[in-house]
Amino acid sequence: MNVTELFWAWADACVAKEVDTIADLYCTDATHAFPFRDGTPVIEGREAIRRHLAEGFGRAPVSFSGIKHAIVHHTEDPHTVIAECTFEGTLTSTGAVFEPSYVEVLTERDGLIGAVRDYENLAYRAAREVAHR
Repeated sequence: MNVTELFWAWADACVAKEVDTIADLYCTDATHAFPFRDGTPVIEGREAIRRHLAEGFGRAPVSFSGIKHAIVHHTEDPHTVIAECTFEGTLTSTGAVFEPSYVEVLTERDGLIGAVRDYENLAYRAAREVAHR
């Protein structure tokens, strides 16, 4: 897959919370970084990313129904895109609308995701008291 196709496959699998599908899109030595979170954590390796996703999706009281908004920006590097996206969903604990927004910098390597830098809107999440995924 090219980088744009990878972004859409990744985003669609995130909506469905398909942990294995998401993780299998990553290179074995991929990284997924969260620059806006405390300590700027970086998850290293496909299997660590798989565990992180399983734990996060397992405890997040969110059901996603789709992607409300997404724009994919191409960069000078043909293997990197910057995507602005807003997911659509509800908080399963209350039924309230939940529409978190993100900027994702995704880099492809050998047809898989080599790196993601995940800039999530933490203020939105905090205002709705939802734990980090």
